[in-house]
Amino acid sequence: MSDSLPPRKLRIVLCRGEYCNLGRRSDVLYRVLEPEVARLNKEAGFPCLKLETANCLSMCALAPNLVLYPADDVYNKLDESALRRLIEEKLVPFVEAVKG
Repeated sequence: MSDSLPPRKLRIVLCRGEYCNLGRRSDVLYRVLEPEVARLNKEAGFPCLKLETANCLSMCALAPNLVLYPADDVYNKLDESALRRLIEEKLVPFVEAVKG
């Protein structure tokens, strides 16, 4: 079989570099993400989401930035409402799919 299985883990990398965190913007996003990732991992029954931070994702002009791996989905100019949409539209469905 050459069909590859969908990933069972998703890495969420939030930039907390100088520009992304101007005015503590990334800190606010992290405080939203951290409990949501913990909640979703608990719902899944295993850690399928991994939250990481980066010192710089080299997209400073588009800050704050977040990347989802392994798909390399990039999200720029995030604010709290955009992050909450991302959680509902990407992370929740991912967890539901992984749970089966």
